[in-house]
Amino acid sequence: MTNDARVVVLAHARSGSNSLVEVLDRHPALSFINEPFNENFATWGADNPDYVARLRSGEAFDVIVDELFAQYTAMKELTSQLDDDCLDRLVRRPNVRVITLRRRNQLQTAVSQVIAEHTGLWKTWDATQPLDEHYRELPPLDLDLIANRMQWTAGDIARVDRAVGGVDPSRVFRVAYEDVYLAPPSRQRSLLDELWSFLDLPACEDPEIDHFLSDAVRQARPSTYGQAPNLAEIEARFGNDVTGHLEPWAAR
Repeated sequence: MTNDARVVVLAHARSGSNSLVEVLDRHPALSFINEPFNENFATWGADNPDYVARLRSGEAFDVIVDELFAQYTAMKELTSQLDDDCLDRLVRRPNVRVITLRRRNQLQTAVSQVIAEHTGLWKTWDATQPLDEHYRELPPLDLDLIANRMQWTAGDIARVDRAVGGVDPSRVFRVAYEDVYLAPPSRQRSLLDELWSFLDLPACEDPEIDHFLSDAVRQARPSTYGQAPNLAEIEARFGNDVTGHLEPWAAR
């Protein structure tokens, strides 16, 4: 990467973006700021500026991004946190390389979103007790809410596709959750090699990378999400070969 090059990771909710940032941030050439335009960013740390408030007060998005990229070499944002104009401005910056992350299985994405909203647990490393215990009292999941979250995910994916559609393809790297976290280790390493090459960086051999690619950081397991009492009903209503099935959480 050249000195002025910057990296943007764009993802939708529950696509594995936090783990991907942990992987990429292990590289000594990268320093990430995670979701600065999240409405809760200012509450995550005592010194965190309220970038959302600054935008709402009329401050120019490009000025704030310039400030961020003067301090960090990389940024991750959930696309739902940016309007269309800001999203377009971000990906069209000439010194930016864009990594888009999506999850092919939109049904699993929606169920994961609803469960995270209910438990308040968004990352395994924030667990305050054994992981299974966070899901012990899951109620039946709201079917209308799942339908809403599936629509929301599809909309986020479409927005990213539109935004990067006019960007030089050499500046865009598309990756899927399933290829990062569900692939065998050899494929994971191959994908990482492709990512480092895309960023013009030498490979990073930090051993912590393997941890963040492993099952240990995945919340969605039969022993966790499988505790939701109406997964069979959800599968019967929403499961299909286009937007996905709930396996292995619930039998078809």
